[in-house]
Amino acid sequence: MFIPISSTCATSPAEAGGFMRLLARIAMVAVLVSCGGGGGDSGGGGTTVDQAPGGLWSGTLVIDGQAGRQDFVGISTDDGRFHFISVDTEGQFSGMVTVAGTRVTGSGKAFAPPGFTWRDGSTVANLTMTGTLRERRSMEGAWTSGTGESGTFALAYDTDYEKDSSLALLAGVWIVYDDNLNPFATFTIEADGQFSGQNAAGCTSVGRISIIDPGFDVYGIASSISNCAIAGDYEGLGVLGSIASPDDVFLFSVNNDARALLLALER
Repeated sequence: MFIPISSTCATSPAEAGGFMRLLARIAMVAVLVSCGGGGGDSGGGGTTVDQAPGGLWSGTLVIDGQAGRQDFVGISTDDGRFHFISVDTEGQFSGMVTVAGTRVTGSGKAFAPPGFTWRDGSTVANLTMTGTLRERRSMEGAWTSGTGESGTFALAYDTDYEKDSSLALLAGVWIVYDDNLNPFATFTIEADGQFSGQNAAGCTSVGRISIIDPGFDVYGIASSISNCAIAGDYEGLGVLGSIASPDDVFLFSVNNDARALLLALER
């Protein structure tokens, strides 16, 4: 089954709005599932310098054969890690990209939205991506899943990426709310990045948050979940955002080979 598309999605990266606006939409619905302008191109001397892929991104995702577009956000690092998320469905792409000049290629996993599958009935498929990257400005291209689905994406860079990251900003108690705005999970993050959490379905989680580059607002996440159906070890990326007050939402996307999880922690 294809990922469902909302008919009310934006039609261009500019219309899709900034990363933080879309983050606010994710924060309203993201729970621990299944637990029951910047700079331009660089160059010189006739040679195009390899563009740096790090950033926060917002734009649109298209699936071939389906009308409409999904609002799409991304978190990536200059060493090539990426997590892209459909705001409309919570389907996720994750993996690694490499860059040669302005050409970007990537591979990883495509995770179907909660409650849906890919064409062959699986929930996880291999993913390949190709496209064009303009450092700290835009990323666009095409994607293909190993189960036959394909499409395009167009993303605009968000300068909120250039906010400093700090473990001190994350320290404290955070709450995850369900779609009825009831507290669903509680996480405590320590000053050294160690964290623990538990949700209403009995899942417990321990892990560590790390600084990737203190000059950018992206964090590394490693977590081990136990005592429930989604038990396992997960890795991913997180971003600290401001919605109602400064630094009041921490969004992170983590995955292993079997599934991807999306959490929006609020305080």
